[in-house]
Order: sequence, then structure tokens, then C-alpha cells
Amino acid sequence: MRDGQQRVSRQEYVVCHELVHLRVPEHGQGWQALMGVYLPGLRGG
Repeated sequence: MRDGQQRVSRQEYVVCHELVHLRVPEHGQGWQALMGVYLPGLRGG
């Protein structure tokens, strides 16, 4: 997976994904926006 120029491991992505779920339970716009704060440029989820 790629985050702009920086490579993000699957493990790092999953940890970030689950930590964001502590604040936003679903995968809506709020969740996507918060993921964008931590992993800018990353698409999908």
C-alpha cells in the first residue's frame, strides 16, 4: 500500500484502521477523513 511517497505496511494500515474505529464506528465520510489525517493520499479502506 502507498501513502503518497511513503510505503505503508499492511500491518500499519490495519492498526491505523482499527484505531480510527475507536472514534468513528462506520466507514463513512468522517472515518475516511480521519484516515486521511493519519494516512494522507491513501485510497480505499
